[in-house]
Amino acid sequence: LTGRHLTPKERDIEREYQEPIAVVIRGFAELGYSKSDVAGILGYSKQDFLRRVLPRHDEHGEIRWSAKGEGRAQKEQKAAGSG
Repeated sequence: LTGRHLTPKERDIEREYQEPIAVVIRGFAELGYSKSDVAGILGYSKQDFLRRVLPRHDEHGEIRWSAKGEGRAQKEQKAAGSG
């Protein structure tokens, strides 16, 4: 979809990261962030990200995500709280 029919927010994300939004999403997933984490990082509600954004940019479900509750942000919060 990059360059075609992107929302203004998606174009802003691509400008900020200088990558297609699908690459940005995949990159965060590869770093261990959960869908919820990525939604927040990119400025979406979890619901909007799951229902609208993700289906447009990962239509075949090829992105590998961390197990629920095991996202990088949750791990970082646990580590910060256990010190």
